[in-house]
Amino acid sequence: MNKYDPLELIHLAMVDTLTNHFGKRLEFVQAYNPGKCLNSPGIYLGMHQMEIGENPGDGRYVINADWFCYCVLANSTPDLAIEIRRMACEVMTLLNQPETGLWGLENVVCLPEHIQAIPALFNPDTEGYESWEVTWQQSFYVGESLWEDEGETPKTVLASHVPYTGKAHEPEYEPI
Repeated sequence: MNKYDPLELIHLAMVDTLTNHFGKRLEFVQAYNPGKCLNSPGIYLGMHQMEIGENPGDGRYVINADWFCYCVLANSTPDLAIEIRRMACEVMTLLNQPETGLWGLENVVCLPEHIQAIPALFNPDTEGYESWEVTWQQSFYVGESLWEDEGETPKTVLASHVPYTGKAHEPEYEPI
């Protein structure tokens, strides 16, 4: 694995986070592959699209991505209608918490936004399963930051003119 490959890092972190949360309640947490047979209970991860985002000014690129996961349960699951919604709700709750929604990759991803879930029919040839699709938008960074120290990249640069400089005049500084 390339340490600068954010897609692989994010995928592995998603699998790890979801596997740790659901434990033995799931047989599989893996990338969605439309050509493979489904297993249940499971979560299948993927991405619908991505686009380049606003330049953060630190040498990296921002990629805005629309992610998804299919929550899958067999039709033989007791109380299937409730259990599949419960599973989707748990995933949404995990996404909405910074401790889990950042996947442990605070310097690689941004907080998820626009988290939602809907019933999914992702493979019409597959019978015997019920699925809900959880979708969210989450940006990530590609490349190395030019900043070597810890902390955030400045978002606003303030300035003043002599003699109105220094700590005493900070409230009078204006954005450049």
